[in-house]
Amino acid sequence: MSLLNPGASLVSPFVVRLHPWTRVKTQNWNMVYVPYCTGDIYSGDRVAVYEDPEGEAEPLIWHHNGLRNTRAVISWLKDNLQRPGQMLATGCSAGGIGGLTNYHPTRRDMAPTRSFLINDSGPAFSAPVGADPQQYPSVLLQSFIRQSWGLDQPGGPLAYLKSGLPALNLNDLGSLYPALATALPQDRMGHTHFWRDLNYSSYSYERFFPEIENAPDQATKEALLHQKWAVDTERLTQTLAGLDNFGYYLPMFRDVNESHCTSIIEFANSDIQELGLELGDFVNNVMNGSGAVMQASETDTVADYNKPFNLLYWSLDQLL
Repeated sequence: MSLLNPGASLVSPFVVRLHPWTRVKTQNWNMVYVPYCTGDIYSGDRVAVYEDPEGEAEPLIWHHNGLRNTRAVISWLKDNLQRPGQMLATGCSAGGIGGLTNYHPTRRDMAPTRSFLINDSGPAFSAPVGADPQQYPSVLLQSFIRQSWGLDQPGGPLAYLKSGLPALNLNDLGSLYPALATALPQDRMGHTHFWRDLNYSSYSYERFFPEIENAPDQATKEALLHQKWAVDTERLTQTLAGLDNFGYYLPMFRDVNESHCTSIIEFANSDIQELGLELGDFVNNVMNGSGAVMQASETDTVADYNKPFNLLYWSLDQLL
C-alpha cells in the first residue's frame, strides 16, 4: 500500500489517504486491508484437492480457509483497536462479495455505532439450487463453489451465516441481500457494478456454458457474456428495489480493467450520464445520506463508449 507503488497508490479512493483528486471520509479513518489468498471470497472452509486436467502435474492441495482467516482478523481487531464509531466494509470483486458475505458477523462483533456496506463488483446473484441455468445463469458456478469451498457442510460457512441471519435462504445465495436488510434496518448498504463487466461475468459463465467457451470469435463471446450478466443483474435490481436500506448503482462501461470494479483508480467515469450522477454521489448517499438508499441504473449503451481516449486508464491497463 505504499504511495511509491502505482498499483497500490491508485487502487481505490476508499483506502488511499492522499488520493490526488477524489475525496471520501474513509481516507481519515483507521483502515484494515485484508489481502486475498484463499481463492474462496473470504468465505470457504475446506481443504480441496484439484487434479491436473492434463494428468501431468501433481494434484494441487488448496486450503480454502477464507472464513477462518476472516474470523482471525476480527479477533485481532477486537484485541487491538477500540470499538469503532463508524465502520465501512468494502472491497472490489472477490473483496466486494467477501465484504458482503462477512458483513453481518463483522458488524456484530465489532459493534460500531453506525455501519455501512459498499460491495463493488462482487454480486451474489440469485440462483436457487437445481434451477434452470438458462433462467439463473449463475447456478452452475454456485453449484461448483458450494462443493469446492464446503459451503453446505454441517456447521459450515452457510450454516454459520444463517445463525445470525434467520431470513437467509440457504438454497439461494441471492437471498443474502434481503436477509441483511431485514436484520440490520439502521445500516445503509449498497451494491455497484458495470453492466458491461467482462471479468466477473467471464468467471461466472465462460467455463460453464460451452457456447461461450467455444464462441467463434471474441465479439460473439462478449455478447453472450453480456446477455447472461444482464439476466442476473436485472433480477438483482428487482430484489433490491423492495429494500429501502440497500441501494444499487449500475453504470454501463468504463474503458479500464474490462469494466470491472467501479471504485478502483478514481470515482470519476463510473458515471451515469443520463442521470447526472457520479459514483461519488452514490458513495456519499450511502455513507452520509438519510431516507432510502439511492438506486440508479444506466440504460444508455452509447455514451460511455464515446468518451475520449484516457491515457491514465490505458497505462494502468498495461500494468493490470
